[in-house]
Amino acid sequence: MSRLGPEKRSTGAQIAFIDLLFLLIAFFTLVIFFIETKRTEIETQLESTQEQLAQVSEERDIFKTTIADLGPGLMQFMAFRRQEAEHRRELAARELRKAQRPEVRLRYEVLPERQILYEGREYSLAAFKSQVVGKLREDSWIAFRAYARPATPFGDVVASRAEVLQNSGEFDTYWDNVTREAP
Repeated sequence: MSRLGPEKRSTGAQIAFIDLLFLLIAFFTLVIFFIETKRTEIETQLESTQEQLAQVSEERDIFKTTIADLGPGLMQFMAFRRQEAEHRRELAARELRKAQRPEVRLRYEVLPERQILYEGREYSLAAFKSQVVGKLREDSWIAFRAYARPATPFGDVVASRAEVLQNSGEFDTYWDNVTREAP
């Protein structure tokens, strides 16, 4: 015997237990290492995803500010386009209406005291409007051509023109010639 006491011998069961304990510690160490590696990898992916999200958010903010800056101009442009399209529709409808009726040239002379000379007959302004202009307006557009001699007061010419054109048709046109003699 030795001085320290009886010698203890390990048995096979104790060796197996120690080996098993070592293997368990090694296994859990490897599991912890694997989990830590995965956690690091996931954190790296998360950081890159957050950076991409920040870039996309910045781009979206730039897009939003650009849209906000362009918004009023874009709305103005769209309103202009709508007005232009409406104007084109109105012009097409107007041309259709104009084509439905022929245009007639009506030449008359304004005489002093608001009398009208038309095709050799003298009319008062009201009679000319009802008998000649009214009948022509039923089936056609009228292209008026008024003449006046220099002796005719200009006020009479203006007043007769206003009276004749009152409630005129959409495509009625009017020309004055106050300086030349009537044809």
